[in-house]
Amino acid sequence: MARALGERNAYKEKLSELEDSIKWAEMERANKMQREQQDVNQKKPGEKWKLLMLNLAERHCEDTENAKGRVCF
Repeated sequence: MARALGERNAYKEKLSELEDSIKWAEMERANKMQREQQDVNQKKPGEKWKLLMLNLAERHCEDTENAKGRVCF
């Protein structure tokens, strides 16, 4: 009887360790996905602003070239 209880406790302990491992792995995966999503969200606005600024700079250069007859860099 004591042997059966000991084996049952050992199986319960292993099950608990496996459940903890699964929870930890799921949390790590969720954290990784969250970091990746934050990276994507941070990059997009910066890229949009960069493109907007380049576009505005090109328009400004075109306007100054036409008005003053010189090249804008």
